[in-house]
Amino acid sequence: MAGTSSKRKQEPAEPLGAPAPWIVSFACLMILMLAFFIVLVSYGTMEKGRIVQFIGSFKGSLNVLPGGVKMEPGEEVVKPSREIATEFSETKGFTSKLTASARKRGFSRRLGLVVTTKGIVINLSDYLLFSLDLGKADINPEMKPFLNDLADLIRDTSYLVRIEGHTDDLPIKTKEFPSNWELSTARAVSILKYLINEGRIPASRLSAAGYGEYRPLFPNDTPEHRAGNRRIMIYLERSELETHRYQHKRIRKEGIMKSL
Repeated sequence: MAGTSSKRKQEPAEPLGAPAPWIVSFACLMILMLAFFIVLVSYGTMEKGRIVQFIGSFKGSLNVLPGGVKMEPGEEVVKPSREIATEFSETKGFTSKLTASARKRGFSRRLGLVVTTKGIVINLSDYLLFSLDLGKADINPEMKPFLNDLADLIRDTSYLVRIEGHTDDLPIKTKEFPSNWELSTARAVSILKYLINEGRIPASRLSAAGYGEYRPLFPNDTPEHRAGNRRIMIYLERSELETHRYQHKRIRKEGIMKSL
């Protein structure tokens, strides 16, 4: 028996740890499915962000603490980057020219400017736009050249323009403005009328609203914080259809980049 078994041809042993051929293909398929799932989840959650704050847009403004722009529900902050700016030349040109206009007039550091998936958000303090008297809604004449530049840029786009007025929590009670509701609304309407009458922007593209002290960026606990809350927010927004196209382009581009 021993001699017979020694003459048997021994079968070659299969290398230890060698995977079956089908496992490699299966693993590749699972990786691709996982990547696809991650892309779907990431862009699904993008629309679920309800309140996003951009901190720092008021850095250096009136010596206030770092402030920011409070975003609307559903808006995603897109950090200004070379990649996004290159892809969307309209946005890049707009923000660059507006920043240059502010720099020319010496307040570029006080200009809050944020790019979102819906468009552009501009944050301007009442110190810049209006009389030094806190209870006035008359536009500061020195700011009119900047507003003219802004209007020129808006006319070359299809953006819809939404203007919001905000105040701090200090009460006001004058014959002209019985409360901060009237003051904030009057300031927003002042900017709206200027953009229509002097900026020649069609009225159908603009809207205005005042929110008084009820949407602050900061606690109203210091003069600096109150100064940051007194502001005009100008939302330049794409139509719903254009927003979907914008997001679709981003999804396609990032999908292509991941596949490389």
